[in-house]
Amino acid sequence: MPRSIEAAVFTAQSGAHCELQTVQLADPGPQEVIMRVRACGICHTDIGTADFLPRPSILGHEAAGEVVEVGEGVTEFAPGDRVTATFSSCGTCPACRTEAPAYCLTHISRNFDGVRPNGETSFPGADPGIFGSFFQQSSFADHALVQTDNVVKIPDDLSFELAAPLGCGIQTGAGSVLNSLNAQAGQSIVIFGVGAVGLSAVMAAKARGCTPIIAVDLNPDRLNLAKEFGATHGLLGDAADLVEQVKTWTEGGSDFSLECSGAPISYQNAINCLRPKGTCGTLAYPGNFGEPVQHPGGFAFMDTRTMGIVEGDSVPKEFIPELIQMYRAGDLPYDRLITTFAFQNINEALDAMHQQSVIKPVLVFGDD
Repeated sequence: MPRSIEAAVFTAQSGAHCELQTVQLADPGPQEVIMRVRACGICHTDIGTADFLPRPSILGHEAAGEVVEVGEGVTEFAPGDRVTATFSSCGTCPACRTEAPAYCLTHISRNFDGVRPNGETSFPGADPGIFGSFFQQSSFADHALVQTDNVVKIPDDLSFELAAPLGCGIQTGAGSVLNSLNAQAGQSIVIFGVGAVGLSAVMAAKARGCTPIIAVDLNPDRLNLAKEFGATHGLLGDAADLVEQVKTWTEGGSDFSLECSGAPISYQNAINCLRPKGTCGTLAYPGNFGEPVQHPGGFAFMDTRTMGIVEGDSVPKEFIPELIQMYRAGDLPYDRLITTFAFQNINEALDAMHQQSVIKPVLVFGDD
C-alpha cells in the first residue's frame, strides 16, 4: 500500500517557494527501493528547473538516507543500508555500456520527464497529478522512491549531510577536473563561477597539482574562499581586462577553462582565455534553453575545443567512494561549503541560495 509522506511541493501559487504537504508515495516495483531521506542538498538545477517544470512538482536530487523497503528482484540493497542517491541511467544503452552513464541515451527522460522508467507516477492518487521522479528521487520529502541504478552505499561513519551533496554538485565539479578534462599537474585552469560546483573544481584542481588555478566570480567573498581552497589567483567576472589578465598569468592562455555560471559572457571569456588546443568545459547551459549559443568566433573557433560536461563524467558507484576517500584525506574539504537547514525551513534555504548568502544548503530531517 502507498505510504503517506511529507513533501515540499512547488505549487502554482508558491512561486519560488514550496508548500509542505502530505502525499502518497507508491510502493517500490522491480529494481526500486524506498529510502528514508535524512539529508538532501539543494542544487541550482532544482531552482532553475522549478521555473519551467509542470506544477505541482516535487524536486530534489541530492538525497542521503536509509533504505526502508525494497522491490521485487532487489539483491544489491536491503533495509537498513545507508545510501546516497544520484542521477539515473538505464545501464544498457551504448553510453552506459562504455561507462558513460551521465550520457545515457535516456538521461532526459529518466531524470526530467516526471515518471518512473515503467511510466508510472511516484505519487499515485494526487489530483492534480504531481510531477515527480525528478532524477528518480524527488527527494524534497522525508521518503523517496529511487532506482537501484542511482543509489550508492556509503560508509557508516559518513554523516548524511556530508553524503547528500556528493550525488550531484560535488561530483560534477570535482569530476569535471579529474574525469572530463583529466587535468594534470602543472597544467593551468580557469574556473568561471565558484559556487559549490566551481569550488569543488578548485579543490580537485589543487589535488591534481594544476597551476595556476584562476577563479572568476562576481562575488569577492567567494573569490577569497576559492583562494583558501587552492586558487592561485582571483578575478572579478566583470573585469574589463579579464582575458588579457588570464593570458598574462598563464603565459599566453590557459590549458583548460570551466564555465559553471551559465552566463553567456562567461562562456565567451572561457573560450577566449584558452591557449591553442586548450579546452573549455561547460557545466551550465550558457543562456536560456532553446536559444542559440553565441560562440566568440574568430580563430578561437578553430584552435580551441569546447565540451559539454554532465555530472562530471562520473560513474557514481565508483566515483562517489573515491570522493569520500579524497574528503577523508583532506583533499576535498567540501564540508566547509555546507550550511544545514531543517527540512521544514526549506523556503529559508531556497531564499538563502537565491541571495548567495550560503554556498551549499543541505536540508536535514528529524529522527521522528
